[in-house]
Amino acid sequence: MGRAKARLELDGSTLVELHVDRLLEVGASEVLVVVREPVRSRGRVLVAATRSQAESLAVATAALASTDAVIVTPVDLLPPEPATYRALVAALRDPHDAVTPTFGGKGGHPVVLRPAALAPFRTKEPPTLKDVLDALGPRRLRLRVDDARVLGDFDTPSEWASRVVTLEGR
Repeated sequence: MGRAKARLELDGSTLVELHVDRLLEVGASEVLVVVREPVRSRGRVLVAATRSQAESLAVATAALASTDAVIVTPVDLLPPEPATYRALVAALRDPHDAVTPTFGGKGGHPVVLRPAALAPFRTKEPPTLKDVLDALGPRRLRLRVDDARVLGDFDTPSEWASRVVTLEGR
């Protein structure tokens, strides 16, 4: 990207601010943000020189307070609609330990997990989130949502511009 994705701006707010604000809007009691450089945020910012999402999740998992559910979202997508978050959280009930959204047959983020499902991130060599989710097998629910924002993952300025134009009608 050439710069930190968390610092990309849309309508005067950074992506990290948009994500934190949306999580607080839907009732998150605490929001942890793991970044390499300090950012402005209403969430608790954890600055760590991580090299992967797995390492970032390990940092966040170590700092987690007691909670019923954890929402994991990368910064390289536009924050999903509030209804999407609410549907994912509401779907996290027995026998499921994780809920992931799908749109148009493709999997996306955010991922909602029971805290116990994050135990593998407390190891010396944490696995990828995909590996943790795959290991859950039938205890992972894939929930179809009507929100294209769950599909993110832009890595270049042109992908970012294209994504914003597509989803925001610009």
